[in-house]
Amino acid sequence: MGSVFDSAPTDAWQHFTVDSLPTLPWWCLKRRPKALMIPPSLRDRKPRRVEPSRPVSNAITQMAVDHDELQQMFTAFENTRSVNNKRFLVRRICTTLVVHAQLEEEIFFPAVESVVPQATPQHTAIKAMVAHIQSLEPVADQVDGPIQVLAQEMKEHASTLHTSLFPQVKASDIDLVELGDRMARRKAELMAQRA
Repeated sequence: MGSVFDSAPTDAWQHFTVDSLPTLPWWCLKRRPKALMIPPSLRDRKPRRVEPSRPVSNAITQMAVDHDELQQMFTAFENTRSVNNKRFLVRRICTTLVVHAQLEEEIFFPAVESVVPQATPQHTAIKAMVAHIQSLEPVADQVDGPIQVLAQEMKEHASTLHTSLFPQVKASDIDLVELGDRMARRKAELMAQRA
């Protein structure tokens, strides 16, 4: 015995119009909850843990990012009038600068010394200014001037590194990714100590 569809003309779909379909009640048109839409095989499955991917960053990129962050902090300090914001920014600028200088002195400069023997850190003046700024109360009269001087020193230091040292280091055979990993681990340690 044949099915009901065997007797239907092949162009049966052409006989249906929107007006010929039955009207459904509103409650049939509601969307089903998402929990019901998940297949049962997947409903009881635990979510797979995905390890976050670490961005591959070399030492020069990390240092450039630090320089950019410091410049943004100096700009934020110039634009704020709030004593609390200034206090927060002074602490953050000083911590970032000390950690950055320590990373350069401990890891970066010794690693690039074979390529660029004249590469020596110029952090003595910056560290002295940081110590002076940390001893001050962050109000406009006392801190604004030293922060501006520190910002200028940092800008000149970063400019020197970006124009003369970084191109020479990039052209060398130093493994900048491995150096960047060492710097990132040490930075995490130093930031944890200062937190």
